[in-house]
Amino acid sequence: MIMCRGCLTEDFAKEAKEFLGRDLTATELRLYPYLTSCMLDRDGLDSNKISIDERNIINMLSEEGHIAVDMSLHIYPTEEFYMFMQRALFSSYVISKGNHLFSLAEGD
Repeated sequence: MIMCRGCLTEDFAKEAKEFLGRDLTATELRLYPYLTSCMLDRDGLDSNKISIDERNIINMLSEEGHIAVDMSLHIYPTEEFYMFMQRALFSSYVISKGNHLFSLAEGD
């Protein structure tokens, strides 16, 4: 079985669509490690480390009610979204087995 770090599997894509109500993109999936790091370290987002597309994803997550972002760019996730991100990271970075919808070399 091929292991692909940072790849979305078909199985997790279904879970993501059910949870988010939309498709999970490669860009969003690859943003989760950084978001998790900022949450755990209690650091605010560094605007120099995120792209415009990633800013748009953060805004979308906020509008969807999954996270709140304060004036210091600290991120506060809902418990459900935090657990979803951890399942996404486990599925795509830790065990990453299965039929991959995209790889690190591909875009969304």
